[in-house]
Order: sequence, then C-alpha cells, then structure tokens
Amino acid sequence: MAVDRIETTWHLTPDGWVEGSCDSMWSDYNRTVEAPANRVETWIHKLYQASAYSPESNTFYRTWFSPAVSEEERKALHAKFPSNDEGPS
Repeated sequence: MAVDRIETTWHLTPDGWVEGSCDSMWSDYNRTVEAPANRVETWIHKLYQASAYSPESNTFYRTWFSPAVSEEERKALHAKFPSNDEGPS
C-alpha cells in the first residue's frame, strides 16, 4: 500500500494558474472543483510514494487543451505563468 498519493488538477487561464479538484488517499484533502470557463489547458500534478523508504514520484502532465487557442498563445501563457515538474511555480 502506498504511503502517499495525491493528484491535483491545475487549469491554465489567461489570468494564471487556477487550482482545481484534488484526489488523495487522505480523504481530508479530497475536493471537486468545476473547471473555469476560460481555461486554456488542464494539467494534473501527481505525487506518489510507494513506501516510507522509496523516493517520491512527482509528475505534471497535460490532460486537455482548448482547440480554440493557438499553440503560440498557449506558449505565451506558459512564458508568463511558468510551471515545473511539480506544477505551477
């Protein structure tokens, strides 16, 4: 059994990053949040640790993007609102 598992949804909007839903093995952290209407992309930050002796695994990956927004516009938003492997900075 894992010692830690948390998945947090993040939405990139023209105003910056907006935190969304969270799914965790710890029920106190679970929450469902509606995606903002002006989102440009949706990403998931996943934190997983298999045991107390194993390193944490951090991944951050895109699950959705708006086809109405060009790649150039999305790149400009990423430059304005940077992120790293662990989510929004």
